[in-house]
Amino acid sequence: MGYLKVGDDRVDQPPSGKLDSMQRVKRKRGYTRLSAKCQVTIPARVVAEARLAPGDVLRVERQGDTIVLVPEEGLGERRRRAIVRGAGSATGAYPAGYLERLREEWR
Repeated sequence: MGYLKVGDDRVDQPPSGKLDSMQRVKRKRGYTRLSAKCQVTIPARVVAEARLAPGDVLRVERQGDTIVLVPEEGLGERRRRAIVRGAGSATGAYPAGYLERLREEWR
């Protein structure tokens, strides 16, 4: 019988390499199982502690025999950070009253 090695844990696999979807096995707290579609469920406690939300992007890395999920910064967060970083950086770029006169032209 084969096994998948993740960290120091070994998960037995049936000879076909697939888990029977009807087979229910009680799991230890904090453990998960690789599904037939190669998906895993992250325990709710870990999701809460990591402050993850549905739709968050996680980068998958392999460090030796360990699989690590690293939260990636989403597009919205990157845009917000860029706006905050650039806010106020152009102060004094225009002569006094220039923007007010320009806005008057638009009306």
